[in-house]
Amino acid sequence: MPSIKQLQNRILTKKNSLNKVNSNMSTAEKGVNRITLRRLTQDKGSLDMDIKKLERQLVMEIKTSKEKKDNQNL
Repeated sequence: MPSIKQLQNRILTKKNSLNKVNSNMSTAEKGVNRITLRRLTQDKGSLDMDIKKLERQLVMEIKTSKEKKDNQNL
């Protein structure tokens, strides 16, 4: 299982990629480039899913870490 810091870095990387895709989408919309826009829309969807998955994984890792600390303090 990746560490909390690794998960945070992955989420940040995915969000940066999503920002680039959104920027490219606005450029493609101006040029009415449908093929590029379709590909970017697919990329955006997969990045959104990846971010949600990593955020859920991060929450679980934080919860697990907190439970381990609580058990050690008993």
